[in-house]
Amino acid sequence: MAAKGTIGLKVAINAPNTVVFRHLTDRDLLRQWFCDDVEIEHQIGGKFVFGGAHSFMSTFIEHEGQAQISKYDPPNVFEFTFTLNGSPTSMEFRLSSGENSTTLILTHRDVPKESFMMDALIVSLSNLIGLIETGKADYRLNYLTDITDGKVEREIMIERSAEDVFKALIDQNALSVWFADTVQKIEPRVGGVYDVGWRSKDGKQVGPIKITDLEDNRRLGYSWFYDPDGGNQATWELMPEESGTRVRLTHEGFKQGRYNKDYYQGWHAYMLTLKGFVEKGQKPFEVIEGGWEY
Repeated sequence: MAAKGTIGLKVAINAPNTVVFRHLTDRDLLRQWFCDDVEIEHQIGGKFVFGGAHSFMSTFIEHEGQAQISKYDPPNVFEFTFTLNGSPTSMEFRLSSGENSTTLILTHRDVPKESFMMDALIVSLSNLIGLIETGKADYRLNYLTDITDGKVEREIMIERSAEDVFKALIDQNALSVWFADTVQKIEPRVGGVYDVGWRSKDGKQVGPIKITDLEDNRRLGYSWFYDPDGGNQATWELMPEESGTRVRLTHEGFKQGRYNKDYYQGWHAYMLTLKGFVEKGQKPFEVIEGGWEY
């Protein structure tokens, strides 16, 4: 039997728990951040069907979540059970209300290994927070886009200066907060080391390797290695606009025909994390259980 694990994510949302719970269970609101197609019966034992191009379920054999609600206690707990590639799993949203905000803990149990659900949930929660706090969930992920091309391209708008964004990409202390808490060494020059502390089973540096392109506040490129078929070059481009900075990430060098869901979804999650960090000064979520192997 394939290994399974648990993912736990914690976020703070500037809204009452009643508002947050409504966004978790209202059909029209769910369509704006979680899925495109939805049916929901608001009771224990009720059905919860979700799918569409913006649903992570579109990448699994089921194509849509055929879930059953197992906990329903407004505005505190919402849990449902469903299958991922035929494997039973459950997802729980638990809310606790503070003075001016709500703490949401999302727990996904019995997650099949290498299902890439950590990134999927970060994308979903980031859009939930955006919708509640700003009225916009404008960086959703279309899973039906062709992602077998030889490169991955993602783009996002960050409402801060290019200088602020560039610092987050090149400063070792900043990277340790939003990108990886294992960062080892960043040498901000062409040819310099860009070591975020990721290692292969035999101890070799993987992920970003060395800086290949550097223009202050405009551009950062680094070589990349993770697997033989994966991309070998990642480039960040910063384009100042009136409302902030448009950030484009291009990851090239993938083997043609490789199914790049891991990178496509992963970079999407990282860019949302970058946006949250630069705009709010802190990582927008806390991992309280599990890791990216799930």
